[in-house]
Amino acid sequence: MQEIKNKIKNIIFDLDGTLIDSIPDIHKSINKSLEYINLPEIPIDNVRKYVGNGARILIKRTLNFFVGKYDKKYLESLEEKMYNFYIQYYYEHCIDETYLYEGVCDT
Repeated sequence: MQEIKNKIKNIIFDLDGTLIDSIPDIHKSINKSLEYINLPEIPIDNVRKYVGNGARILIKRTLNFFVGKYDKKYLESLEEKMYNFYIQYYYEHCIDETYLYEGVCDT
């Protein structure tokens, strides 16, 4: 075992979605951002589907949820405003409800 430990120089892991569940805080931040731009909340299951490619894509996907209910050009005009609010809000609330998955501490 010591021989293996001596050979390991780095361990790389994916934190979000692997060791922690941050969806509750992302969901809350998205809904606060939607409230900021006067749009209704979206369900957590949608947010779960939208994450994975960064905040800008998350915002685009979130706004696309409303295509058909609102004019697409109108939604596009809100994108930067929503993004800026989201970044600030999430920064301030990114660990309010985020938690480690079971067994992570022991591992």
